[in-house]
Amino acid sequence: MSPPREIVLLGSTGSIGTQAIDIVRRNPDRFRVVAVGAGGGNVEQLATQALELGVEAVGVAKASTAQDLQLAFYAEASRRGYATGEFRIPKILAGPAAMTELAEWPCDVVLNGVVGSLGLAPTLAALHAGRTLALANKESLVAGGPSSRPR
Repeated sequence: MSPPREIVLLGSTGSIGTQAIDIVRRNPDRFRVVAVGAGGGNVEQLATQALELGVEAVGVAKASTAQDLQLAFYAEASRRGYATGEFRIPKILAGPAAMTELAEWPCDVVLNGVVGSLGLAPTLAALHAGRTLALANKESLVAGGPSSRPR
């Protein structure tokens, strides 16, 4: 059997992201999420997802929420009963370029569920990095035109 496909999931706290996580939960032998990213409006949910999935990296587009995200990791770890040192906080990427950085993260597939034209930069970054792109964002195709198609 082949190893699970490694996925970077952008827009993980939205509808597309949560549905993708449900699929990963039901198919752990086929998929593994290595990084998640979101806008930063729900850091508690993002921290819960990251700890549950055991990701390597987490990105938040809103830089001002990075400290809140770190605190949410500790709160979620405490809620789960982890003692100090029993869990690893993923690398936190914060700011406008966080989703683009995650789109370049080593993986098999980048699933881009970032809303609106904000998804264009990660789309282009994933394609430029040679990643397989699962695009759930039509605005990237509309705004990016020919540059958002594989080469």
